Amino acid sequence: MKTINEIKVFLTETAPQLVNSLNGDEKPIFGVMTAPQMIEHLCQAYELTKDQQMEVEIVTPQEDLEAYKQFLLSDKQIRFGAKKPYLYDHGTKLDLNNLAEIKKDFENRSTDFIKYVEANPEKTSVHPRFGKLKGDLLLLFHYKHITHHLKQFSLIEESAPI
Repeated sequence: MKTINEIKVFLTETAPQLVNSLNGDEKPIFGVMTAPQMIEHLCQAYELTKDQQMEVEIVTPQEDLEAYKQFLLSDKQIRFGAKKPYLYDHGTKLDLNNLAEIKKDFENRSTDFIKYVEANPEKTSVHPRFGKLKGDLLLLFHYKHITHHLKQFSLIEESAPI
């Protein structure tokens, strides 16, 4: 597992560089999202965990939440084919026809999110599956989530360790 500083570099530098290499015509190795839809989805994830404005229902049973948090701390990756939580249906919709704008939006949100977590390390965000997350756990969630989708479009090898 990477250190928190390595994860911050990944989120602000490596991931945006990899996303910028997409031309929009790539086919996913799993799932049904197009490359622009995947980038929009990642932007929504940042939006939904930063300054959370809506009530979020935790769908994971209370007794399982600790195991979900341990998953974030482990070197295990999100399995291919995992279904997105209902929450993502409420995120901002981007112009999927403007790939350059979506890529820039992702890069900006990545940087803004790191600044947000650094300025608000005790601020809690609620994820439908992982429950209440803050600080390093939020960073770990986004790292695993983004890595999962970069593998979806072969921007990172499937077998690459977390």
